Formats: sequence, structure tokens, C-alpha cells
Amino acid sequence: MLLSDIDILSAMCRLDAAKRLQIAPIVSWKKQLQPASVDVRLGPEVIVFRREMESKLDLLSPEGEEVTRRLAHRMGVDPTNGFVIHPRDFLLATTFESFRLPHDIAARLEGKSSWGRLGLQIHSTAGFIDPGFAGKITFEISNVGTLPIRLYPGLLVAQVCFFKTESSSRKAYEKSRNKYFGQLRTEASRYYKDDEIVRFIRFVEDERRRARELS
Repeated sequence: MLLSDIDILSAMCRLDAAKRLQIAPIVSWKKQLQPASVDVRLGPEVIVFRREMESKLDLLSPEGEEVTRRLAHRMGVDPTNGFVIHPRDFLLATTFESFRLPHDIAARLEGKSSWGRLGLQIHSTAGFIDPGFAGKITFEISNVGTLPIRLYPGLLVAQVCFFKTESSSRKAYEKSRNKYFGQLRTEASRYYKDDEIVRFIRFVEDERRRARELS
């Protein structure tokens, strides 16, 4: 069930803190609370990727964490000058607001129509937020338009809608060893910590070792 504005406020007023939806800080409820979502602002920090540092990104490389660190460049944004995202560029940012979702509410990050009509995309794939999530929500920002766009911290660039689940999640976000739980700043990908990736890396290394022994 998609929560309306009244449902959102009601979820934020639950007496039990563990079951309460938390969003803070809200600069202006009048501006940010929509009929079935909450508008969110762009935070003051971005991660850009220095493509000149690597010719490619091999997800099965055992040096994945080191490569990601070389690629990802974190920088604060001057609120008076902002930053420019050029066509075909991609960067990471976060919401200005922090969230804590109870175990019976999921959420989804969506773009705003006015920005979308300029070619600005707020997320590429990771728009879903699990029950139990806590922290700032990541923006995967790209410009698919034809002109550079200047963005400033504090702009209302996206919206978050909320969904009530029929039952509380048994395996909530914070209980599943999630890599991004509690993030309070912009974080680059930690794909190299996925159990699936780790198993693949070990498999590839074993196969390469066998091939060297046989040669």
C-alpha cells in the first residue's frame, strides 16, 4: 500500500520508536510533503569518478577495493557555486535528510518531473529502499540531456514514496550485514564485499592456478 501524506505523518508519530518512520531534518514540511511522497534535498558532497585512473573496471579483480578508491574522488560542494554535471557524466551524492525505516515500511526514490524534463536522472538502478534502512539515501546522478546542468546543495531534486508491507520484515536491512547501513555521507560502490563477488573471485583464482599448474 502506497502511503499518502496523512499516512506518512501518522507513521512518523507512532508511539513505539522502533516502529516509527524517521526523516530529519525537514527544512519545510509545507514545501516537502507531497500527496504521497516527501521531497528530498541534494546533500553537500559528491563522488566523481576519475576515468583516467583505469582503463576498465573488472568486477572479478581481487584488487576491487583498491581500484574503486583510485577511481572515486570525494569532494565537498560550495553551496554558492554548486557543481556542473555534463551530458553523459555520472556521479554519486546523497540526500540532505537522514532516514530510518521501521520493519514494515519500504520506500522508493524517484526523480522530479521538472528535472527529468531537463535530462537529469536521480538514480540508475538503486531506487528501492528496504525496511529497516537507516542513513542517507544515495543519488546515482546522470545527465542524459544535451546541455550541462549546474546543481546546488539544498535543491529539491527527488522524492521518496513509502509502502506499507503486509507484515514486518523478518530479515530487515540492518540485520542482513548490509554494506551501506547507517551511511551518513556519500559512499562509493562496495561491490567487492558481496558474497557472490567474493566467491567468483576465489573460483577464478583457483581456475587460473590450476591452469598454471597444468601448463
